[in-house]
Amino acid sequence: MRRKGTASPFRIVSVECPAVPLLVISKMWKCPYCDFSGKRSEIHIHLAENHGDTLGSRVDEFTGHTFYIVTCPVCGASYEQVTKKARRDPSFVQEYEHEIRMVVFDLLLYHLQGEHGEGPVVE
Repeated sequence: MRRKGTASPFRIVSVECPAVPLLVISKMWKCPYCDFSGKRSEIHIHLAENHGDTLGSRVDEFTGHTFYIVTCPVCGASYEQVTKKARRDPSFVQEYEHEIRMVVFDLLLYHLQGEHGEGPVVE
């Protein structure tokens, strides 16, 4: 453990080698539903604001919990996110609709990155 005010034992060293081309990492994502592209945070907001109609929902008959469902447009895999508070407070979904969409679309973005290699592209 390093004491406050002491120098770090690690140094960042940058070395350029003309024989090895540098990898350029583009942090651009493409929306899976339209031609919009941008950083992950921009795609995340774009999905929640423009593609909420692609989400499904269901209410569990036994628990009364509302589940939001996102389906991958590439492979058809579906993921659900429960909103337990919606059972006790019917206005919860309306009040937090944008935040709920953000959480559900986050599942899609992680799926696209992990299963389909989408996301930041190495050129």
